[in-house]
Amino acid sequence: MNIKHKSHFTTLYNICPVCGYDGLDEPPYDIDEVPSYEICSCCGFEYGFDEEGYYFEEYRDKWIKDGWKWSSPDKKPDNWDNIKQLCNIIKLMPFDKMNILQARDGLLRFYNVNTLFIDRNDVKRMEPCYLHISEVFKVKLKENDDPKLLITIIEDDKKRYDMPISLMFLVYQRLIELQPQKENVLEFIYYLEPVSGPDWEEEIDAMKKSIAEDNMPEAVGIALKVDYNKYQNCE
Repeated sequence: MNIKHKSHFTTLYNICPVCGYDGLDEPPYDIDEVPSYEICSCCGFEYGFDEEGYYFEEYRDKWIKDGWKWSSPDKKPDNWDNIKQLCNIIKLMPFDKMNILQARDGLLRFYNVNTLFIDRNDVKRMEPCYLHISEVFKVKLKENDDPKLLITIIEDDKKRYDMPISLMFLVYQRLIELQPQKENVLEFIYYLEPVSGPDWEEEIDAMKKSIAEDNMPEAVGIALKVDYNKYQNCE
C-alpha cells in the first residue's frame, strides 16, 4: 500500500483524497491509516484496495481523462461543480502541522493534476486553489530554519522538475539566507541558467563576477535580490 500518498492527509473530513467528493460515509483512512474500504460514489476509488495499483494522482488523471464519470450516477448532484469538488482536496492537507517537505508534498499533490485532460476554463477556475497552496508553502518556507530540508527539495526537483519555478527561486534564496555559502549561490546559478533565457542574465553574470572576485557578501546580496517577477513589477 502506498502509505506516502495519505500520510499527510487529515482524517477529520469525509472527503475523497482522489476527487474531493465530500459525501463519504466516513473518513477514507482513520488516524492509524487503516482504510475504510468504502468505494467513492464519484470517482470509484476503493480505499484500501486501489492503492495497490494506483497512486492517488494516477487514478485521478485516469478518472479525469475518462470524463469525470461518476461510479454511482444516482448520487451525482444536479448542480455538480467538478472543479469546486476537486478543490476540496485542500481541506485534507493540515498545513498548520506540516513541515516544509510535507507542505511541498501537499502542493505537488494538487499542482500536478494533469491539466491536459481538463477544459481550459476549468483550469482557470483552479487558479485560486493553486494560489492558496502556493501562499501556504511560502509561509512554511519562511518558518523553516533547517537547510537540510531545503536541500532535499532542491535535489528532488533536479530529478523531476515538477516544482513551480517561482517557488524554487524562493527555496534557493531561503537556503542562501540560512547558509550564505559559495556552493549554494552556485547551485542557484546552475538552476537559473537553463530556465532564465535572457531574463536573469544580468544577475547571473553579476553573481559569477562577484564569486570570481571572491566577494561572497556581494554575490549573496545579488542572489537574494533576484526577482522572478521583475518584469511584471515594472509594468
